[in-house]
Amino acid sequence: MSHRCLVVADRARARILVAANNGSAQLTQRKEVVNVDFAMPESNAPLQTRFAAEVAQAIADIVQEWESGSVVLAASPGTLGLLRKLVQDRLPEGVALKALARDYTALTPAELEQRLDLG
Repeated sequence: MSHRCLVVADRARARILVAANNGSAQLTQRKEVVNVDFAMPESNAPLQTRFAAEVAQAIADIVQEWESGSVVLAASPGTLGLLRKLVQDRLPEGVALKALARDYTALTPAELEQRLDLG
């Protein structure tokens, strides 16, 4: 059975959800990473990069034992640009990355299940 992880992120926070490993698409939030530097101007690249690295490491911690599966990364465009390479570099070989330039951070797990095809 293939593992599935969904990450929804913007400049302020990232939520990491995992689909139940029973064939359903039911999502359970596993972790939330809050950008403590969010009040800083968007142009403060080192602080945004630090947040992106924290998110990428949190994802890696969750999927590190997976032999197969996928990570769907849905983030606001600027955040997606920071996260994509960092996340890809930390994924196990059999885990694919799918990226969407969409900010879904305000959606509940049930709304995310309806909006996205995680099957």
